[in-house]
Amino acid sequence: MQLRDYQADLLDRARAAMRDSRRVLVVAPTGSGKTVVFAHLAGRVAARGKRVCILVHRVELLDQTADTLKASGVSFDVIRAGACAIDGSATVTVASVQTLARRLDRHQYAAPDLLIIDECHHAVASTWLRIIDHWGDAYVMGFTATPERLDGTGLGDIFAQMVLGPTVAELIRSGHLADFVCFRPARGLVDTTKVKRRLGDFSAAELEDLMGGSAVVGDAVAEYRKHMHGRPAVLFSPSLRHAEYMAEQFRAAGYRSVSVDGTLTDDERRRRIRGLADGSVEVLTSCDLISEGLDVPAIQGIIDMKPTLSLAAHRQRVGRALRPKPDRSRAVILDLAGNTVRHGLPDQERTWVLSSERRRPGPPVAPVRLCEACFGYSDGSTPTCPYCDAPWPAPRPRRRMPKAKPGDLVEVSREHDAAPHLRLSGEAVRALARGCDSLRQLHALARRLGYSQGWAWRQWNVRNSKDSRSVDRAEIDAGIEARRAAGDNT
Repeated sequence: MQLRDYQADLLDRARAAMRDSRRVLVVAPTGSGKTVVFAHLAGRVAARGKRVCILVHRVELLDQTADTLKASGVSFDVIRAGACAIDGSATVTVASVQTLARRLDRHQYAAPDLLIIDECHHAVASTWLRIIDHWGDAYVMGFTATPERLDGTGLGDIFAQMVLGPTVAELIRSGHLADFVCFRPARGLVDTTKVKRRLGDFSAAELEDLMGGSAVVGDAVAEYRKHMHGRPAVLFSPSLRHAEYMAEQFRAAGYRSVSVDGTLTDDERRRRIRGLADGSVEVLTSCDLISEGLDVPAIQGIIDMKPTLSLAAHRQRVGRALRPKPDRSRAVILDLAGNTVRHGLPDQERTWVLSSERRRPGPPVAPVRLCEACFGYSDGSTPTCPYCDAPWPAPRPRRRMPKAKPGDLVEVSREHDAAPHLRLSGEAVRALARGCDSLRQLHALARRLGYSQGWAWRQWNVRNSKDSRSVDRAEIDAGIEARRAAGDNT
């Protein structure tokens, strides 16, 4: 498997950085071929008689890495659940991080000279750190598209240098990633302001209820029919139950749809994911299984129904759709979750740092612009909407503060300028209240006097309480009869 020019350049710069630092972080966008890059690196190191261990955190990523190593002509062993031993003939090992961490004390695995970590933004977690610390003398090279965590923890405690690959915008211009269009439903986005947070992100249980409403589900089906009818797509759900529910809704609408999750067997998961390529599946729904790392080149777009405060999660999801299409068509991103508003467009450039930053989720670096004709998102850099060519609405004029006029200050007169109730005695206010025959009239009186509406309620409750002696009922009844005789039915 031949490296592309930018991949070869990235690998050369990463190897050069490792001459100065034992731990190097490599950043490249989703879809840029990071697996191909570190597979070539593993092959080169192994050809020199050195040992390499590649850490992955999901069985799907393990299978994908194994396929890439085979295509690159690299022999390897595997450490995963159900594989209790390796033959030791290969100098490259692909390991599930969970399985390897459990076996470190029971198995005498040979220490690698180079430890490669896929999706290394997870590496600050205890399971990963246990392996890194156990093989503390090994060189470490991590690969990720998003070197940022939701909790703000930086990767500087593990990596000393960062090597940046090409940006999403550069890969789109060179044809190595697909261009995209991004829409939101015409009805508008759901309101997440009242959704509680758990572990720094939105509560999955509350999102399940919010995104399972009939209007939101209807938007998902309608927007898919409008923008991607019959084309393979992945829908991201806030929970496993929501994913299965959405698959049912798409099947009810006449589309071939299935959900995929970790409870399925390996063969069944592969079969369902392959269905996007062979046409047996049009909409594949999932919670998180295929949002990170897994290459699904057949899809034409995504339907995002999982609001998130994590920039990394958002970019991983939209990256699934940016693989180049055989027909050179643009990827379609249907954003029902509002994540584009929170985190910006897929090709928006970011400044990555290794240091930790305790930060609160805020607006994207450059706010997106919404077309009111087609409801497409863009950066607003073109004179008209890039999707439908509609003109942008005229900017609203900014409100100006009224100009100050010179004048003399006038003393406030308590008798004439103060609130009305300040000019009345307590007995006079009570007399006015007794003249009100209904709660509505008491409310009106409260507004005239500048009182709160609670005052009207209290007057009404006192009047109608059995123990009240402060109101002359006969007087009230007489007043009501007099008004009715005069034709006042209020």
